[in-house]
Amino acid sequence: MTRDARLNEWRKLHKMGRLMFWVDYERPALIERALMDGTTREEVINSNLGEPYGLTIDYTANRIYWTDNQLDRVESASLTGSDRQQLEVASIASPFGIAVDSCEWTYISEIII
Repeated sequence: MTRDARLNEWRKLHKMGRLMFWVDYERPALIERALMDGTTREEVINSNLGEPYGLTIDYTANRIYWTDNQLDRVESASLTGSDRQQLEVASIASPFGIAVDSCEWTYISEIII
């Protein structure tokens, strides 16, 4: 599968900002964004990523959040990729999914084998 064909995987839309975000977990792993019509494609996060899977948008704070299955961590950044922060979470192995609510709670799912 090509990078462009994977655009439907883990895609999130920011309707007010007319942006779409997605994770590309091939090497090198990336988090990208583009306008809703597919133009102005750009890399938002392109370093220090293992296997990013979960991706969500906090529409109130205008931030993206993602889980990294390989590095066992959860991070966030502004919609431009600046102000990148690693979240302090209790020991979590293989975080896979994430949801953020405007009431300031975060849910992180794990892969349990």
